[in-house]
Amino acid sequence: MNSMLLFTDPLFIATKCTHFIAKILEKKAKKTGEKPLMTTFSVYNLARNNRFDSSKASTDLGYTTRSYREIIRDEIRWLKETGKIA
Repeated sequence: MNSMLLFTDPLFIATKCTHFIAKILEKKAKKTGEKPLMTTFSVYNLARNNRFDSSKASTDLGYTTRSYREIIRDEIRWLKETGKIA
């Protein structure tokens, strides 16, 4: 890949900017003793190409996915039932 193309790729630019901000937040956190809002490690993990395939789980274990709406609804219900939210 042409190295000049990297500098025009929005994802590349966003990742580099976010990594830079994470470094600043890590230094600030080290001085204040607080946890940083994000770390360079978290930026690295989010920027990776994480492609997962659940076909084996579906075939071997009968795994099925659910809609985000259903998942969020169930999560809110569980949080209310356990007293974590009102």
